[in-house]
Amino acid sequence: MKVIDVTMPKSKRKKFRQHGSRKAEPEKEGESTSLNRDNTESAEPYQVFPCISARQPYAGFILDGLKTIETRWTPKFKNLENQTVALHIAWKDWEGTEWKDMLAERGMEEDEISQVLENGEKYGRGVIAGIFTVGETWQFEADSVSEEEKEALEKQAILRPLNEKYLTRIHSPKWLLEPMTCRGQVGVWKVDISENVLPK
Repeated sequence: MKVIDVTMPKSKRKKFRQHGSRKAEPEKEGESTSLNRDNTESAEPYQVFPCISARQPYAGFILDGLKTIETRWTPKFKNLENQTVALHIAWKDWEGTEWKDMLAERGMEEDEISQVLENGEKYGRGVIAGIFTVGETWQFEADSVSEEEKEALEKQAILRPLNEKYLTRIHSPKWLLEPMTCRGQVGVWKVDISENVLPK
């Protein structure tokens, strides 16, 4: 599987539009006039998704179903409950390394961890790589849960400590059939994804 790259021949490129990148013209229902990087246009069926960016290795953990709680300092997922969200893989790595010990605590051997990391990088960086569904969001308060509950939440988030972050349950992750090149943004933005690359 190859990343859709702007250096590919025009006939082979997947169309992708990021909202706000160009003023939209009137469209037929179910079609998007998608703008390529070389400013050529092509209409094809698409779906609109909210999109968020995550750093590696956590982006891969989400799409492989290992990470089932996402953590943020703000409740950005609060208004997205029960919605399907697109996941953008950022160029930068997560700065912490606590995830290594936490995967080992799950009983994963070094070669298993290496395989998970390799799979998470199969589409590269700077791309929309998959989708997942958002569940409930709440703020973590250490004083309101038992030590056992805290450890269970940390295990699902593959992160410690949780501090006072907002936690969001996530489920039903799926990799796109092909990645879509996209510039990341801060917060939540919207993207059009071709139906040709959406998983069934």
